[in-house]
Amino acid sequence: MKYAVVIEEGETSFGAHVPDLPGCVAVGETRDEVLTLIEEAIEFHLAGLKEDGQPIPEPSSSIQYVGAHGTYNILRDVSGHWGWNLVAANGRIIATSAERYQTKAECLEAIELVKSLSIAPVKAA
Repeated sequence: MKYAVVIEEGETSFGAHVPDLPGCVAVGETRDEVLTLIEEAIEFHLAGLKEDGQPIPEPSSSIQYVGAHGTYNILRDVSGHWGWNLVAANGRIIATSAERYQTKAECLEAIELVKSLSIAPVKAA
């Protein structure tokens, strides 16, 4: 079974918990470490439930990202190359393409790639 895991980044560590398994938590110094630890915690938690004769909860939680939506604005510079800006709901530019594209289609493809990576993890330097 696969359970949804919530990972939170703190100032000096990462925490994780499993909504479908109350009390199943882990803390680690890195995202990778907390993922390893929460997998071990899930196994330990399920073994404890079995040992105590308790039912094993079926995974029922899911994840959905919500929040203010941005808009991708495409633009053409004076040299004829295409680029994009991601504009937040408040009008602030929050991201700009570093690349310039030969065609509008290439620019739109790049936007789709960025959108598909919107839940990619952030790696600290």
